[in-house]
Amino acid sequence: MGPVEYFSSRIIYPAMNNPYTFQTNQFGLTADAVDLLRNRFPYKSIPIHSISSIDIRKGKDMKNWWWVLSIGLALTLYAIWDIGQIFGILTDKNTRTVYIERLIIPAIPLMLGIYSIIISLRNAKVMIIKAGDNSHYLSLRDLEKQQQADAFITHLQSKYNGVNIIY
Repeated sequence: MGPVEYFSSRIIYPAMNNPYTFQTNQFGLTADAVDLLRNRFPYKSIPIHSISSIDIRKGKDMKNWWWVLSIGLALTLYAIWDIGQIFGILTDKNTRTVYIERLIIPAIPLMLGIYSIIISLRNAKVMIIKAGDNSHYLSLRDLEKQQQADAFITHLQSKYNGVNIIY
């Protein structure tokens, strides 16, 4: 009896071969293309011959970081304002009862706001691929974590001569 028949409630798939030389959550690099990924599956392929330039620089880890920063600032400012209101309630002599829920309400927006601010201000190496009229902003943070960013850059420079490194 094989493992698939014995574990009938669980399907066991064979290991998939990884076609990418370098892979992150956002893209995978093959011999002749850069595949844009979602959930480790390619949804768009950019052939190397259609790329006009590749810029590698230090930049924000997110593409629309200013949206996340503004939401984080708004949540944090609301939480600070609400904490001020709570102190006003606590120092008022006419207040007899303050429920615990009222004291905990600003904690969630404060934590989400601080997290959003930290995430939006995070810097990493980014790669900007320009192909035709399109521009793709891709983070190299995963490669930096795996300590493969330098190997990736040298591999990319050997495959494609239009790589601009701007630090």
